[in-house]
Amino acid sequence: MKGYYHITEKIRDIAIADGYINVVTEGDISEVDLNKQTIFPLLHIVPTNATLGAKTTSIDFTLICLNVVDINNKDIRDELDPFFKQDNEQDVLNETLNFLNNIVSQFRRGSAYSDLFQVFGDPTAQPIRDSYTNLLAGWSLDFTVLVPNEANIC
Repeated sequence: MKGYYHITEKIRDIAIADGYINVVTEGDISEVDLNKQTIFPLLHIVPTNATLGAKTTSIDFTLICLNVVDINNKDIRDELDPFFKQDNEQDVLNETLNFLNNIVSQFRRGSAYSDLFQVFGDPTAQPIRDSYTNLLAGWSLDFTVLVPNEANIC
């Protein structure tokens, strides 16, 4: 039966193959040592809900993709365009959202889809800015994965 373990393993495999992510973790985000600079970019998998239907099982996940924001020591007043601020936060937000979009694409029509994992509905993402002890930014993506329910009722 394809289930929770197979989905999380597939997410991990896709993330590692992408080449952007250094570390993939799973479970409670408070148990991850976010002070370790070597783990970023980080993908963290959080299971949130499961629905056991007659023919399919749907499992809801939140994927948290974070990277370190680097501060530029230049005075923002010296910049010609203050829109870009004194850090790379926009770059981090762009890269992490693009990465999460690639994960979703694999569940829509890529290798995960071929393995009978499908995204249900349209995933939603929320930006994360300065939410942890060090300067981190990224996105939190909520999505649902459908798998065939192969439970035997005998």
